[in-house]
Amino acid sequence: MPKPRLNADERSDAIVAAAMPLFARKGFAGTTIKDLALAAGVSEALLYKHFPNKEAIYAAILARGFKEAADDKLRFLNEEPCTESLIQHVHFLICRFFTDKTDRGDPSKPAEFQNMLRLVLNSLMEDGEFARQVFEQVNAGPRVNFEASYTAATKAGDVIPGVVKPGNAFWFMHHLALTLAASRLPGAMVLSYLGSDDAIVRQAVTFILRGLGMKEDVIAAKYDHKELNRKMKSAMAM
Repeated sequence: MPKPRLNADERSDAIVAAAMPLFARKGFAGTTIKDLALAAGVSEALLYKHFPNKEAIYAAILARGFKEAADDKLRFLNEEPCTESLIQHVHFLICRFFTDKTDRGDPSKPAEFQNMLRLVLNSLMEDGEFARQVFEQVNAGPRVNFEASYTAATKAGDVIPGVVKPGNAFWFMHHLALTLAASRLPGAMVLSYLGSDDAIVRQAVTFILRGLGMKEDVIAAKYDHKELNRKMKSAMAM
């Protein structure tokens, strides 16, 4: 039985889905339109009907990745800016990058996240443009929310002011999460972290919270990793 014809939007989505692992493996410079057409199972002429160039496909991958990441985060981060929401931000990011615990049972999710990470890392070794676009979107969205929580926690007296500039605090956290995620890209861990995944997440989150200047008694009282994991799992199931 022949497969049903895809409409224009479905075909565009299929091209983007096929292009993501190809860009992730070969990088932007190493991927040709011919490669993209073959991966998507379409002619080059048909591909050009949907995307004028490979830059446009690259941009579509970026938009798709951020829409899904934003949807996941909105399900979980539903608190007003405060100390608790700051802890949520950190815990969510480390889980997302290191263990992909935001996956909702869709086997394609971990692979898609890993492909996005490879795209960023390949970009950093090329012209940096894709990575720059990713970081610009992060800077305009998640960073703003994080800083609001960081400021609220500082005003509440739970974070020691002046330990780190708020803008830098977000990126220090983000870059640690990025490195944790990169350590798992080959499949098997390339770093000898000690402990279970949950233990490593707890240690990384505690390390970051201390680096942000959060007081020890506040961390002990307000960082409940089991409750956050439960809340995250519940939110992702919705």
